[in-house]
Amino acid sequence: MHAYSVAAVDYAVDVLLAVAEMPDQGVSEIARRLGGSKQRIFRMLRTLEGRGLLVRDAASKGYRLGFLALTLGTSAQEQNDLARLSGPLIRALTEATQETVQLRIRDGGETVCIAKSEPKRDVRVNVMVGRKSPLHVGSSKMFLADMPEEEAERIIAAGLRRFTPNTITDPDRLRARLAAIRADGHCVSRGEMSVDLVSITAPVFDARGRLSATINVAAPAARVTDERATEILRLAKDAAQQLSQLLGHVAPEASPSFTSNQSLPSPSTMFGLCVIRMVLVPGCGAVPSIRRKASTRRLFSFGDTTRPPSVRSTVFSISAKPAMTAVW
Repeated sequence: MHAYSVAAVDYAVDVLLAVAEMPDQGVSEIARRLGGSKQRIFRMLRTLEGRGLLVRDAASKGYRLGFLALTLGTSAQEQNDLARLSGPLIRALTEATQETVQLRIRDGGETVCIAKSEPKRDVRVNVMVGRKSPLHVGSSKMFLADMPEEEAERIIAAGLRRFTPNTITDPDRLRARLAAIRADGHCVSRGEMSVDLVSITAPVFDARGRLSATINVAAPAARVTDERATEILRLAKDAAQQLSQLLGHVAPEASPSFTSNQSLPSPSTMFGLCVIRMVLVPGCGAVPSIRRKASTRRLFSFGDTTRPPSVRSTVFSISAKPAMTAVW
């Protein structure tokens, strides 16, 4: 704990995170998770509820995040330059694939989702901004593969938790998988965090060539044939390359892993559309913040987004059916 931390505030954050990770829990469930007394948890919950950070369901007696938490989360995302910069790209990628897209960065020994875009269809992968995932599972392996060997070995030695039968928990198998990710320049995960889901991930590099973030497309396994996975991967790499270019990265001309079929805007065109300033983003280094001029022009697109008849005939609307939930 930081020397200047306030214990009550620190505990309140723990309570908020517990509700964010597992909504609809009551006082007893939260107390068991955090290891505190029910009386203390109850007082904390009521205080947070009074400030609008939590709401309590009268029927289930469980707690969820309130509208003030939504306001804070939205403001945090808008103030994060990397998340804001990626917005048009991940929304266009969702439109092109009709699947859930998220932007993830590393946060110590985990990765965290800082931006997302979901399609308007009944069965989809539901993700939460702020949700974390261990480095050895799913799309997060991209960061583990990029680490110096000694650092990666420390994480491997700390233990590899199993989430599904497909989670890689054998250190030698994981090392081989990381080597394959480095060779391929991307990561495709099938059922490692949630058995019925597929994750397809491309890396985003900053101006110094360092891995800054990943763009991840998550979809129900039943929709992702090998042919479809190849197409999604191409689109994800295209989006990741465009975001990397906006961060100042210049991809090697001979690198097939990050070659886009979509022509990118020239630097002069991008300068005409945007006003760029350099800012420091924690964990991401120097990142260009772009303030777009008022314009109806579409800046980003991904190849041929013409959908097959089976997709065109689908009515993409939000229904009462629950979305598939997973952490990638």
